[in-house]
Amino acid sequence: MGRDFTLDIYRKLCISLMKGGFQMSRVNDYLSSSIQEEGKKIIMRHDVDLRPERALAMAKLEKSLGFNSTYYFRYIDGVFNEEIIKEISSIGHEIGYHYEVLAKCNGKMPEAIDKFKFELSKFRQIVHIDTICMHGSPLSKWNDLDLWDNYNFEDYEIQGEAFLSINYDKVHYFTDTGRSWNGAAYNVRDKVQSKKSKILVKSTSELIYALNSINSDVSINTHPQRWHNGFFGWTFELLSQNIKNIGKRYLLRKHG
Repeated sequence: MGRDFTLDIYRKLCISLMKGGFQMSRVNDYLSSSIQEEGKKIIMRHDVDLRPERALAMAKLEKSLGFNSTYYFRYIDGVFNEEIIKEISSIGHEIGYHYEVLAKCNGKMPEAIDKFKFELSKFRQIVHIDTICMHGSPLSKWNDLDLWDNYNFEDYEIQGEAFLSINYDKVHYFTDTGRSWNGAAYNVRDKVQSKKSKILVKSTSELIYALNSINSDVSINTHPQRWHNGFFGWTFELLSQNIKNIGKRYLLRKHG
């Protein structure tokens, strides 16, 4: 069996989806009423937590296949790379804001919303922003989705929030969190509320097979730093993620 989580297997996933009749969609396009009426959709979303150069490689691969997706960038050193963000946007992909302000502000709501406005303005100085998506911050006890219990993201000209604005009762959700498509044991916050029965897969190859039998809309979330063809980079990501997963399992047990 070949290595999983390479750009080669990601290419196979994308080609299989397009051949299977799915319409590849950015998050902002999916939330537009005009696109939700015809055919089954894949909402392709990428959380750029680290290594933005790998997000660029994935974005170029998708563009070569003839479709665009959404990339959510964190506002931290090493990720908020203006040149890469602008380049990904220039080839047709949506750029979104991957916010973690409640975690940064230790749960202080007024400080968090001020930081949200400041960081959002930094993104909007270089690209257009329609949608946002919270960063799970597994080491923090604060859940950034709680920010919207006190505030309304629409007040900041935001079209939608990827966890809150999509009806996951009608959309199958798959994420590579924990470097595993079936990583519930390592998934602290990258979860959606859904009445749909879960489809369990162990690999991208199994995901490709499972998607062939799905006739409804699907949301796929990847973390581009995990997808790498080079052996040493791929091995480093494998080992580092295994270490992170040990900590995530401890956190999940600790908090029940």
